[in-house]
Amino acid sequence: MTPAEFKTAYPEFSTTPDADIQRQLDTFALLYQGNYGTLEDYLSGLYTAHQITVYVSDTSSAPVQTVTSRSVKDMSWSYSESETQKAAGDFGSTKYGIEFFRLMSMFGMGPVFAKAAL
Repeated sequence: MTPAEFKTAYPEFSTTPDADIQRQLDTFALLYQGNYGTLEDYLSGLYTAHQITVYVSDTSSAPVQTVTSRSVKDMSWSYSESETQKAAGDFGSTKYGIEFFRLMSMFGMGPVFAKAAL
């Protein structure tokens, strides 16, 4: 996958510099060297979208936080993390990361499981 292909698949990142996208694509290739067949581009895109959302995005460099409760006058509401989000660790902070974690779990390899085993 190239930065141009990534931007076509994920138009929400069309203004992200190509160098930032390429850095994340290269990181995926380094960390996840398994045989992912026809899913390789999809997985590298999900990984890159997650990393850019959490670490590179101009809107926020902090990880996405989940609101667990909030009150305003007489109204209150809360959100809780799903078990998938908790199990996914850092990948649970974005929709891209959750899908990446789910698919990588099916392959049963890579740094995701090295962290989970600790």
